[in-house]
Amino acid sequence: MGLSLRNRLEQHADRAPDRIALSDGAIQLDYQSLRREVDRLAATLLGQRVGLLLDNGVPWACLDLALLQRGSVCVPMPDFFTNAQLRHLIDDAGLDLVLCDRPARMAALHPELSGSRITVAGQEVWAYALPQGGARPGLPERTAKITYTSGSTGQPKGVCLSAEHLVAVSHALCQAVAAGPGDRSLALLPLSTLLENLVGLYAPLLAGAHAQLPKLERCGLFGSSGLMIERLFAALVAYDPTTLVLVPQLLKAIIAGAAAGLPLPAQLRYVAVGGAPVSNALIDKARALGVPAYQGYGLSEAGSVVSLNLPGAERPGSVGRPLPQRRVEIAADGEILISDSLFLGYLGQPETAREPYPTGDLGHFDQDGYLYLKGRKKTVYSTAFGRNVAPE
Repeated sequence: MGLSLRNRLEQHADRAPDRIALSDGAIQLDYQSLRREVDRLAATLLGQRVGLLLDNGVPWACLDLALLQRGSVCVPMPDFFTNAQLRHLIDDAGLDLVLCDRPARMAALHPELSGSRITVAGQEVWAYALPQGGARPGLPERTAKITYTSGSTGQPKGVCLSAEHLVAVSHALCQAVAAGPGDRSLALLPLSTLLENLVGLYAPLLAGAHAQLPKLERCGLFGSSGLMIERLFAALVAYDPTTLVLVPQLLKAIIAGAAAGLPLPAQLRYVAVGGAPVSNALIDKARALGVPAYQGYGLSEAGSVVSLNLPGAERPGSVGRPLPQRRVEIAADGEILISDSLFLGYLGQPETAREPYPTGDLGHFDQDGYLYLKGRKKTVYSTAFGRNVAPE
């Protein structure tokens, strides 16, 4: 865990030890208890390249933080990946350990393995040691996390990120949305996605806020696109978040429910929407119904967030202004180029990330520095669920 995040957790534990840091509907940890649990796990966990195949929850968060603290490489394993994609991820990353809360899923991936049980925040998790044969793919120096893309052509690609980069983006997000100890985030996307990992976990902890991480089914979310609208709204009211991050399809569902008279959280003040294009009409509908939705833009190679609209600093149709640590330019052919605060490189590829990084997205700036997207240079597109799809 980067020094800034570690130090900030210690500060919160010293100054407000009883303030709630994490909860998931079954487990609740204050900042003092979180610090103790992360320290315990960091001292006892094994493995240098460790996959996390768990549902959202306090155990996911504790394991992620402990792996970063001990200097292991954390590799989130999206549950919406197919078994073939997960096997590719395990082999591609050269994992030596998988931590899992669904042994049946792991049995489908590697039926020959048997797991040992460990306890994380009072809950049982299975640890599967993976045999190592031959050389593992090389990693850029300082790699702390490998996040895998959605796999637009079938095989996801590993994006290598440093702890410093992850904390820098999370800190910039805190400043941008004026996050503070009184905030409550609610994770409605899998923590295995980088956007939710940063916005729903790291940023709230940096701010001394309360990160709520219930199992996705508790919020009416199933698989990659299943949704029970009544359960979603029941969770929204029960957890009463002040901040959310959504993909467009979830925003549409919330708009539909609100239009039908389902109640919204009483203190919701900021909803970031990204992962796929969002129309002006959708944002306007959300606002008219009391959903404070703001469009943003990002990609894994840039730590998931590049720019976003903010209260008092927005432009309809744009994806907002770039975060302060970003240098964003437009190439002669209209491609968006990003420098500063980038990923380290791709797994298994020795060269470091290019600067400026060519995003493959087309766009332009207006005279006030707001960024507008115009499409892709290639045919790959994002669905409203935030998944990349190749028409081929």
